[in-house]
Amino acid sequence: EMLIISTAQASGRTQADCCIVVEALLDTITGRLAMGRKIEIRGFGALRTHRTAARPGRNVRTGVAVAIPEQVTVKVKFPKGYLNAK
Repeated sequence: EMLIISTAQASGRTQADCCIVVEALLDTITGRLAMGRKIEIRGFGALRTHRTAARPGRNVRTGVAVAIPEQVTVKVKFPKGYLNAK
C-alpha cells in the first residue's frame, strides 16, 4: 500500500490508477519469474530465479539427518554504485 501511495503522490495520479499499474507490474514480474525468465529494469537492476538442488542436512540441536528439499529463490543484481548512490 505504501508503494501505491508514494507513486500516487509522486505522479499526481489517483491511488486507484496507481494501484492498477503497480498490480499489473507485479503480476508481470511474478509471471515471468515463474516461467524462469530474467527481468531487467533499467536503472534498478535485474531479477532472476536460482534453483538450489535438494541435499542432505542435519538438525543442529539433535544431530538427526534431515532432507532439505529443492528450493527456488529470486536473486537481485543491482547496477554498480546503485546502493551507494543516495
